[in-house]
Amino acid sequence: MAEEEQAPYEIVFYEDEDGNEPALKFMQSLDGAKRRAIGVAINEVLRYEGPDVAAGNFGRSLGDGLYEFKLDQDAEQILRRKGRNPRPEAEEAKILLRMFFHPYGRKILLLLGGYDKGEQSSKPRQQMEIEAAKKILNRWKLKQKQASSPAGKRK
Repeated sequence: MAEEEQAPYEIVFYEDEDGNEPALKFMQSLDGAKRRAIGVAINEVLRYEGPDVAAGNFGRSLGDGLYEFKLDQDAEQILRRKGRNPRPEAEEAKILLRMFFHPYGRKILLLLGGYDKGEQSSKPRQQMEIEAAKKILNRWKLKQKQASSPAGKRK
């Protein structure tokens, strides 16, 4: 039980029918400080707060079970907020990252995708990324529905 209190949400990466994991691919595309920041933020903030990040400055609900996890701090800043004494970041980087996720089941967070808003912060880009995340979520929901339905298993 104590272990569950420490990290109440399990993080799962969405995987499409071809084995692609858009959220993981996005994270792997990031350089040094940005990659550390998103990794620390997921492990130190998102795993503990889950969809409650929408109640603060770390996120917002986009409707229909889709959430945006917003990050504008580096790994050092996040760890300091958590009462830790981290080593200083070796490199400076403008952090403005977004991850999309869907909470489901018993405390599971499905990571759907993400983008670096600092690279291109236009409204059209933001809308395009949100729409892409909605499509991924809708495909996942349809697949879940088909998997749980006897009729959905027939081809």
